[in-house]
Amino acid sequence: MTHTKHTPGPWEYRGNRLGIVKRKGQGIVAITYGDVDENGDEKPDNDAAMHANARLIAASPLMLEALKSTLPRLRGELSHDHPELLQVEAAIAQAEGEV
Repeated sequence: MTHTKHTPGPWEYRGNRLGIVKRKGQGIVAITYGDVDENGDEKPDNDAAMHANARLIAASPLMLEALKSTLPRLRGELSHDHPELLQVEAAIAQAEGEV
């Protein structure tokens, strides 16, 4: 596996009005938006979706590290084609730009 070139964590989201995710104590990593319909108009629950998107993005570095640290144990305990192992490998590959 390759090493990602993303901004190192931890990232944080403090429930700000604009959905801004920052590297803890530093600059902006992402600005999130809510959901839109097929016409590009904001859906009624747009703010809830924006906050949920920001929380998920802010947790991403921690989740990636958790998956990577669990992978050796999973490889030792599960068959190479076990669905949970394949899902963890796929998530890591996607996060690292391998797919």
